[in-house]
Amino acid sequence: MTYNIKRRATGLLSSFLCIAALLSGCAAGASSPGTSPSVTGNLSVSAVPTAADAGSKGTASSEIELISGGGEIKLNGGSISFSGSGAEVSNGVVTIKGQGTYTVSGTLSEGQIVVEAGESDKVLILLAGADITCTTGSPIYVKSGDKVTIGLKDGTENKLADGANYSKNDEADAVIFSKSDLKITGTGALTINANYDNGVHSKDDLKIYGGRITINAVNDGVKGKDSVAVANAELNIKAGGDGIQSDNEETDKGYIEIQSGTITIEASKKAIQAQNYITVDGGTINISSEGDAIHAEKTLTINDGYIKITKSYEGLESSAIVLNGGTAIVNSSDDGINGAGGKDNSAATSPAAAANAEAPATAPAGGRQGGGATGEAPTVGLPTGGVPTGEAPTGAMPGGGGMKGGAMPGGGGLSSSTGTLTINGGTWIVNASGDGVDVNGSITMTGGTVIVQGPTNNGNGSLDYDSGFEMTGGVLIAAGSSGMATTPSKVSGVNTMHILTSQAAGTLIRITDESGNELVTFSSQKAWQSFVFTSASIKLGATYKIYTGGSYSGGTEQGGYYSGGIYSGGTVLKTFTQSNATTTVR
Repeated sequence: MTYNIKRRATGLLSSFLCIAALLSGCAAGASSPGTSPSVTGNLSVSAVPTAADAGSKGTASSEIELISGGGEIKLNGGSISFSGSGAEVSNGVVTIKGQGTYTVSGTLSEGQIVVEAGESDKVLILLAGADITCTTGSPIYVKSGDKVTIGLKDGTENKLADGANYSKNDEADAVIFSKSDLKITGTGALTINANYDNGVHSKDDLKIYGGRITINAVNDGVKGKDSVAVANAELNIKAGGDGIQSDNEETDKGYIEIQSGTITIEASKKAIQAQNYITVDGGTINISSEGDAIHAEKTLTINDGYIKITKSYEGLESSAIVLNGGTAIVNSSDDGINGAGGKDNSAATSPAAAANAEAPATAPAGGRQGGGATGEAPTVGLPTGGVPTGEAPTGAMPGGGGMKGGAMPGGGGLSSSTGTLTINGGTWIVNASGDGVDVNGSITMTGGTVIVQGPTNNGNGSLDYDSGFEMTGGVLIAAGSSGMATTPSKVSGVNTMHILTSQAAGTLIRITDESGNELVTFSSQKAWQSFVFTSASIKLGATYKIYTGGSYSGGTEQGGYYSGGIYSGGTVLKTFTQSNATTTVR
């Protein structure tokens, strides 16, 4: 039997990536137990890179590799028939005991597939139009086997569902539960309705290398105790707990790697959580969570990809954060980027978060024109060609890479810690009600672009750090409250303007040199009293003009930064000379 089920997609996954059988199984009669839209108050983008745009570093295949042996499992409503070798049927349960490919089709109203193969056996369960319900346990329960793969045959729709109560007291807690390494791949579709606990749970490594998978779970959507790896898949998760989780505390385990594909998560707790490490190498990730959006206890590394967080408690959080490339749009009710890590209760509203909560930011009437804030938040667009790099030409904002910068001492408010944030590239746009960028330790920035809008309350700041913020390249724009306002503390090759003036939400601020060449034109969705701009385009001894108000037509927008259009109607707020590496203008 041969299936033409092959598809390869670019993207690297680095090296890595059920308890006792239910005696009665689930036997019949068992007791039952393009363009991103603007979001009000949130930052958004109008040009969304695809996973292919994000680049690739290797190949993770969604090809289904058939294994010799096995047979056909046909589901006939209330019964199961099997032809082949390596499996047996009894009491509404088909038990796979030998190596091979087992093709499953049809509908089973009450029953189960159990894998109880040898420790060296490889098993492929090929879902080819299967619909399985088991109200008293896991519809697919892998108790033993070397490596088990669930393949989704191209062009087929498959469904798995459990009940609200399991009849047996064992560790099975998911619609697909595995005590062995588990891989899900192929190009077909799979819908999982988890009414008892979790959607997919592997006690070892879990790889999702393909398929169009929808998971609705009362608790966690996807769990891989040792690791979770995602590539090529279209993964949609609605979870009453975490979206994706890996919780093994051993130092070489408990990690999540996302290489490519499209992931959409709506979670009541954290969206993506790992006990140790998270690495994002590409793909498109859309998140709405009550808790942290992406949380790694030890290290979070983002090398590429596109991340849009429309709602979160804290956006990106880990003890060590390394941002090498990609784009993230972060909306958070507390800190946007938090270099602290540690276990928290981020899914709940703490008294501090409640005290610091802000009303949703809104856009000024009439779109881009400055003035009071009313109506819906504007869409933040990526400039054509991406983030500019090098020194700013006339009429364009300076961009990341190779720029160096200056600053004044700052940070503060947090106890000394060893948290770190390293920014080497990429575009990071933050809309925070708490601190925009908060590190209980030190920040190093060598390239990339960071844009922060908020907070508006003086108990937080756009930037907050303990041990120092050394900036030698890239572009920093931060507009927020002045109570805890700070700038980079050590710079080289870049310089900083710190402008202290009260401006309403939606008001444009524009800075030019004395010849009228634009350094930056910016508008925040929130009112602000502190504006920090750090870039290599700022020259010591040069004279600059600050304009406020006016309007901007044409061009593009990125996180409130405008370029390529026409500015008009503003008023000169101040003319000043950049006399120090960090010059404060009042």
